[in-house]
Amino acid sequence: MSYSVLVRAAAQVEAAKAFLWYEQRSRGLGDQFADSLRICLDQLAKNPKLQVQKNDFATIS
Repeated sequence: MSYSVLVRAAAQVEAAKAFLWYEQRSRGLGDQFADSLRICLDQLAKNPKLQVQKNDFATIS
């Protein structure tokens, strides 16, 4: 079973900024960032219990 992951607009904007920041550092690095983010979101959709809550932030363990 797979769940839906809601990415808020502010998080989408932040991810886009991060993509550009990485891409400016090294061509292709932004794509690596986007791929890593996509993998994390896919893992979260497959098993939301993998996330760890710490200091008001959820991370993938």
